[in-house]
Amino acid sequence: MKLNVETFYSGNKSCERVRLKLRKYCEETTLHGFKYLTQTSKYQSIFWYLICIKCFILCVLFIYFQMIRYRDNRVTTTVKTTNFPVWKVPFPAITICNSNLVYKSHTGEIIELLQKFNIPDNVIEEYFQNLSNTILNDEISRTTLNLEKSIRITRILEREGYNTNKLMDRLAQPCSSILRKCEWRATEVDCHKLFKKTKTTGGFCCSYNYQGAKNTNPAEENQIFSGGFGSSYGLKVYLDVEESEYLSRRENSGFRVLVQNPYDYPDVFLYGSYVDVESKISISLRPLILSSAEELRNINVKSRGCLFSNEKEIPWSKYYTVETCLKNCKLQVIWNMCECIPFYYPVSDKRFCTIMDSSCVIKAEKKFVNMRIDSDDEDRLRGIFVCNCPSLCNEITYTTTVQMEHMSFSFNRRDNRPIFGRINNEYH
Repeated sequence: MKLNVETFYSGNKSCERVRLKLRKYCEETTLHGFKYLTQTSKYQSIFWYLICIKCFILCVLFIYFQMIRYRDNRVTTTVKTTNFPVWKVPFPAITICNSNLVYKSHTGEIIELLQKFNIPDNVIEEYFQNLSNTILNDEISRTTLNLEKSIRITRILEREGYNTNKLMDRLAQPCSSILRKCEWRATEVDCHKLFKKTKTTGGFCCSYNYQGAKNTNPAEENQIFSGGFGSSYGLKVYLDVEESEYLSRRENSGFRVLVQNPYDYPDVFLYGSYVDVESKISISLRPLILSSAEELRNINVKSRGCLFSNEKEIPWSKYYTVETCLKNCKLQVIWNMCECIPFYYPVSDKRFCTIMDSSCVIKAEKKFVNMRIDSDDEDRLRGIFVCNCPSLCNEITYTTTVQMEHMSFSFNRRDNRPIFGRINNEYH
């Protein structure tokens, strides 16, 4: 019993010491209100106790909300420099498309095939003339198109092994005919080594430094740098429109030139600049570089609000970009509605759309325009298709300034040398 009594008294002494220290702290602290807890009457002490408890709860809530805010908004964006060395900026991809999708010199084989099935020459000519609009799903062509005859020709060609992709590839103007002379950093180079045939929203075109396709040669994936600024450090190309070879076009004779990120799928009609015949254009670039620290990978995607290029896969593209992701969403909508894909997408394992699918494709494209393209988990759980395409954590965008002037020139067919004409009393 003696031990229990001593323990009891020892416990009381400990509690008393704690109470005295708390009382002393309240009397000497500079925190407002605490001294009134011990120096006032009973009712006043209760009042100040309530105030202090309330302030403590508000403080805890404030800290909690700040922690939530930090958790959801841990990424900050700052301007590091506006004087980034231009020689460290990767050169963009350049895509050139002729307005003509049917190269006259390449139609002989197709014409002979259709003549064997007793298709009149005037019907074949009408089919070629409307081909670019119908294949690229332009509603304007419906006013001049004999749909029944075009469907018959399409079915004949498909039975003979010419699906839409093979047909348009066969009828495309070769890059060797478009590109007459190329200069890189003021040195003449072989255009065939620079430009490759590429699928774009404008059909088969010629691209330089496009690296987004799945079949890109790994040896061609190295970034290209111009090494300086000005026309002497860029790419100069002389183009031949070959109007005599025109059979089917969507707009006036000329070209569409697109300057873009090397990994973006080329959308020449949405972003490309139109180049008229007998004209010279100069395109200057202003790059914007967004760079993220590698530590950002440790933060979940929803919190950081961006993706690294290797964190999301697009079936027909080697790298993730926002533009390519949106095009892939559009492709999914078309496939779900029409069970085919337009030939200008670099996909080979699905059925290519034909003229019979044009109306459906047009409806699908209109549906895509009205769709949501942000991420919403609740919508996806309810079965609503949402195009989830977050921004890139590391990205380069190019703002272009285009200057155009008309001039007269032709090509010496022997050596592809451009012969320039005179404009405004000056030689160019």
